[in-house]
Amino acid sequence: TYFGCPGILGAAGIFADNHGDLADNAISLPGDLSSYVRTDFGGGNPLHPGIGLTYEIWDNTAAPIGNDGAIFDYVVPGSANEYLLINPDNLQIGVNSAFSVPGNDISDGLWHHLAMTYDVTGQVDLWIEGALAFSTLAAPVPLAADGTMILGQDQNSPGMGFALNQAFDGRMDEFAIYGSVRIQLHYNLGAGNTEIAEPASLAL
Repeated sequence: TYFGCPGILGAAGIFADNHGDLADNAISLPGDLSSYVRTDFGGGNPLHPGIGLTYEIWDNTAAPIGNDGAIFDYVVPGSANEYLLINPDNLQIGVNSAFSVPGNDISDGLWHHLAMTYDVTGQVDLWIEGALAFSTLAAPVPLAADGTMILGQDQNSPGMGFALNQAFDGRMDEFAIYGSVRIQLHYNLGAGNTEIAEPASLAL
């Protein structure tokens, strides 16, 4: 469901040459508390990975230092940071409420392709433009099911608890979730604007 950001995110897994699709169909988020994209998951949802999970998105922001805009955030009752990517000028990732700080700065007003993966061994990888940017180990626990996923805001509880300094200010397109850890070839293809045949568990 789209709130305060007219438009629709482009088809996941299909990346138009020269970002033409990004320019035409990306959603704009102005960095306020009323603009975001929300999906609620019921029983048996694809965010409960048996073997792994991949989030993939294009984003573009030039938000100033101090804006901790959330790119995506998945929470469940009792866990406010189940799976999170936030703060474009100093990227931070959260898995099972444990945070790591890759430190990459993508707040330069250009389009960036991001992919974040997690598997049940606890391996967490962040890919930027098809290249591995950061790796760490989190608790080897599958992410909890039946949560709420939001693009553009950081939740303190499902669908609530937004803060203005954590509202994403910029544009997003071609977001997808996959119920597996996708191989490096797929990130490279995605960042290179090439169609990827693997179906997404969720495409927005």
